[in-house]
Amino acid sequence: MSDPVLGRAVSALHAALVGSGAGAVWTEERSDEGRRRLPGAGARASGASANWQSPATALARDERLAAAVAAMSSYAGPVAARPPRGKQAARRVRDMIDEGYARDLTADDLAAAAGTSRYAVYRAFREAYGLSPSDYQRQLRLRSARRMLVAGHGIAESAALAGFADQSHLTRWFLRCYGVTPGRTARPLTPQIGQSDTRYAATRRDRLCHGLLVAIVKPVPETTAARPGRIRVGLRALRDWRPTLRRLRSLVRNAVTSFIVLAGTFWLLPGVTASGLVALLGLVVLVAGVGALLRPLLMALATMLGGFGALVLGALVQAIVLYVALWFAPDTEVANLPVVFGASWVAVALAALVNWFADAGTDDTFISETIRLMARVRRIEERGGRGQNVPCPDGLLVVQLDGVPAPLLRWAVRAGNLPNIGRWLRTRSHRLGAWHTGLPATTPAAQAGILYGDTRRVPAFRWYEKDTRRLLVTSRPRDAAEVERRLAGDRGLLRDGGVSISNVFSGDAESCLLTVSHAALPGRSARGYAAFMTSPYGFTRAVVLGIGELIRELHQARVQRRRDVRPRVSRGGAFLALRPATTLLRDLNVTLIAEQMARGAPIIYCDFVDYDEVAHHAGPARPEALDALESLDQTLGILERLSKEAARRYHLVVLSDHGQSQGATFRQRFDESLEEVVGKLVRGGAENGHRHGAATGTVEEWGRVNALLTEAVRRQGPTAAATRAAIRKHTTDGEVTLGPADEEAKAIAEGDPETVVIASGNLGMVYLTRAPEKLTRDRIDAAYPDLVDGLVAHPGIGIVVVDEDGGPVALGRRGRHRLCDGHVEGEDPLAPYGPLAAADLLRHQQMDHVGDLVLLSMVEPGTDEVAAFEELVGSHGGLGGWQTEAVLLYPSGWTPAPDPLIGPDAVHATLVEWLVQLGLRKRDDERVTLPVAG
Repeated sequence: MSDPVLGRAVSALHAALVGSGAGAVWTEERSDEGRRRLPGAGARASGASANWQSPATALARDERLAAAVAAMSSYAGPVAARPPRGKQAARRVRDMIDEGYARDLTADDLAAAAGTSRYAVYRAFREAYGLSPSDYQRQLRLRSARRMLVAGHGIAESAALAGFADQSHLTRWFLRCYGVTPGRTARPLTPQIGQSDTRYAATRRDRLCHGLLVAIVKPVPETTAARPGRIRVGLRALRDWRPTLRRLRSLVRNAVTSFIVLAGTFWLLPGVTASGLVALLGLVVLVAGVGALLRPLLMALATMLGGFGALVLGALVQAIVLYVALWFAPDTEVANLPVVFGASWVAVALAALVNWFADAGTDDTFISETIRLMARVRRIEERGGRGQNVPCPDGLLVVQLDGVPAPLLRWAVRAGNLPNIGRWLRTRSHRLGAWHTGLPATTPAAQAGILYGDTRRVPAFRWYEKDTRRLLVTSRPRDAAEVERRLAGDRGLLRDGGVSISNVFSGDAESCLLTVSHAALPGRSARGYAAFMTSPYGFTRAVVLGIGELIRELHQARVQRRRDVRPRVSRGGAFLALRPATTLLRDLNVTLIAEQMARGAPIIYCDFVDYDEVAHHAGPARPEALDALESLDQTLGILERLSKEAARRYHLVVLSDHGQSQGATFRQRFDESLEEVVGKLVRGGAENGHRHGAATGTVEEWGRVNALLTEAVRRQGPTAAATRAAIRKHTTDGEVTLGPADEEAKAIAEGDPETVVIASGNLGMVYLTRAPEKLTRDRIDAAYPDLVDGLVAHPGIGIVVVDEDGGPVALGRRGRHRLCDGHVEGEDPLAPYGPLAAADLLRHQQMDHVGDLVLLSMVEPGTDEVAAFEELVGSHGGLGGWQTEAVLLYPSGWTPAPDPLIGPDAVHATLVEWLVQLGLRKRDDERVTLPVAG
């Protein structure tokens, strides 16, 4: 052809469609990275490309077609000028390729993600980034394969996981781009005695090549991210702060908001007055100026004070700013300091309301403030010398949505109620799966398995230990710390520089924030905590929104009563006070995550309890619980936006620790509690002085509150002293224990009971304390003849598990199931609990400190409702319903999780394998392998 551009385009299209030896030179576009080679490898690489043959992906064929059409149009004559390409479309395409580079993406997939045509996608991406989408996808695949080779994976395995057609496909491209073969990268040779000079020279060359590639991909423990130099940082800051239309709009909006807020405050509070409109406008300017000057100082002070001092200062900072501004304003008057304090909170409430209307219910203002925090943290890292130009692998953010059942989340996605998760699934950036929790279905048991890979230490949310004659409750900090010491080893998921936020256990994390087992608020090094407490869009905003949640809860509870919705439980008391706290904790968690992402923490694990708390009292699928689930989806969207400002690229994994099952409680159904039933049976219907203890109160929601207050009383200073004085009745040996857990433990310790009844949802355990070991059926019948038969005959109890001579047996009213060999006599009592019930119960019987008798409540046929032994309409802990069906949402380009995925230890192994593939963890001598179900 006379036009060389058209000739090359047609030749490339022909080679991509049918494949040819000579024409294959043009089957792949050359990218900038493809031209970069290691020193001394150029001649060999160029020679290798002379007869280049590689399979053309669907995306590459579509791009060749687009290029050929464009060349034909150009050859035919000039065309009308096209409008500028949208950078937003190119960014969406890039995000999709980032998450799914290992999959065989097509141009139609990218077009659907960008919301435009396939040809427009090709042009926009090339204009924005200077290379085609397939070239960018290949770069990501090569980098992924390079990381896996250095981490110890085989060549074929790395090729398959990275998305290459086969090992030879990877080898050709690896040699072309890096100048060495994958084999030399994966297996660096070492000089040996007796080698020839030629062999020794080759050995040295191989070691040099491997060392160079390891230096490229190996993370340096002392650094957090690859950052630009100081001059570039300064230029970027200067560029970011230049006047733009968006910044001008934000400035005008803030001024209007402040004017409305102050005018509303002066109208509502007669103790604060301004002489006129000009004075009010001047006060707006003063408040903005004083806030800009004082808040950095107050944030530094909060950082110095640490945890609880920042909490107290956050409650006062708005009053301080407003009081100083009023003191400088000549034309305003204020009655006294309490009036200023009240005015500051009124102003914050009005600001939150105005911003909510302006943002159409979104959290844009909070996000903007958090992004500014991340920028400050990164600048501090720069000044501290921790921001060297050292490449680091991608990070992992694991978000635990406490108590969300997998079937409910799938339904909510299909209904369109979760826009962010739905978008990830529609664009195929993530894959939604599920995992079976087994028994017990509780947060401590799940986190022990997920964070440590150990499922033997936690038989329930709380349990009795016969050898020490005490009750352990994992919501109490000292008990959680004791259990963590038993779990501790070298298997912690977060051991390599990870961060634990708002969890029960730490997972061997380097930094622990709001973690029950460590009973500590963030310390002085947690700048995000201080910033959250002192920002008007942090603590004060969360308090105002929490008050709104409180009013909303009162209304929703009243609606339930008026409509006579059943089943239902009381929604007052402690829950009424704790529900606003979940709003504050959610926003604080987001701020702490943002700070850690700005620092470049390799892995972050955070638990959000919003849905679980609401579902316990309202019901798992009730409107109130679905609203909480939608709020969590909105939080995931916020974290996704914040991750783009992080020190490294983060992948997001979303999981839940268990589900929830609905049903009227055991007491509501039968007008008696489980401990009362057991007490009657062990006494034989007579008052014979038998002593019994019980731990069946609702204690789960108190865990993080107790952790916060425990840290507060352990500190020094006036705020700690005031806290100790206020809650001294609930403080023992420096630990605060609010809720019924401490009272139950004390009653059991002082009463020396003969029987102890424990409840975790619809899971119950009975301990016969006179024998130090676990008793068999014969010994139980000898001591308490009516106990086992009476429990089996009770209509509210579905099965009773007890040890017999042949092993543990599950007893029902019409049959029995021997767990060791599956032998069934009569009707199978485990049928209502699912096909995995026998394996779950057998595994549970092998755990430490399991009860002499293990009980599961009945399950309603048709509705799968259970009868919780606690006073909760939504419960978890045992078997039946949705409580054992948990969520696992992860990037679709990763190695698929096993299906079925059974047990939290299997989730731990899966997460560890993903960490190895990301280059965040080395394989241990024990060699982590994915578990195989069954």
